[in-house]
Amino acid sequence: MSLSNAILGFLNYAPMTGYDIKKFMDDSVNFFWMAQISQIYRELKVLESKGHIISEVKPSEKGPEKRVYFITDSGRSQLKSWLAEVHTDEIMRNEFMIRILFSSLISKDELTLCIQNKLKEYQKEYQMLQLVESRIQEYAHMFGKEEEVFYWKLVLKRGFYDLEAKLRWAKEVLKDISGEENQ
Repeated sequence: MSLSNAILGFLNYAPMTGYDIKKFMDDSVNFFWMAQISQIYRELKVLESKGHIISEVKPSEKGPEKRVYFITDSGRSQLKSWLAEVHTDEIMRNEFMIRILFSSLISKDELTLCIQNKLKEYQKEYQMLQLVESRIQEYAHMFGKEEEVFYWKLVLKRGFYDLEAKLRWAKEVLKDISGEENQ
């Protein structure tokens, strides 16, 4: 998936600034899709040069003027085309798991600490998902997109399943390590 298609999807909800897109991503889809603000602005320039979006400079109540981006018919067509593609990719590259794979080089105590820290991260991520879940209706109302809630909940459900599996794995692995040390 390219960031440009994600941006088109967000702009299909409502006109936004680059900062608005970043904040919305951080507050809603960060559990499966992240981008730096510099990447977002770079993609916005590319999308505008292709005619998929247009922008207007508008006055801001707080500080300097802001550039607001709007999806065009061409952008909506691109988004629909991308959505209709048969092949989708779920890139799988997990640095943490490759570290665990080679952990015979560290002590069991170090490995335990590493997994305990990761378990805490997973628990925080789970809390973030719960926060996203609590905000779904707010975002739907804000964008006037109540019909999108069904689809947002499908994605959120996947996020919960993934994190529940990670939490279960970490807890079981900690028991496994503890059991091996007692043998």
